[in-house]
Amino acid sequence: MEIGEHLQALCANATVYGASKVAPVPTHNIVVDPRVNFKCQVPLCKYYGRSHICPPLVMSAEEFSKVLARYSFAIMVQISLPAQELG
Repeated sequence: MEIGEHLQALCANATVYGASKVAPVPTHNIVVDPRVNFKCQVPLCKYYGRSHICPPLVMSAEEFSKVLARYSFAIMVQISLPAQELG
């Protein structure tokens, strides 16, 4: 099986599990900006330091860039959720 076939199979699987949109993306097209963690710190998000998917419990942008550089493709997944009222 070619890499393109593997990517399409993974994308199809994501759709089966509820993804709204899925697309393979060459990793050299992905920009990792170290400023992203500041979005969680200013103003301080209520999940900062409390969720396993939030800073500072996740790897830094620099670490993520190094990991990403070891791959040729990534799969971008969009999941549509209903909006929640702030308050």
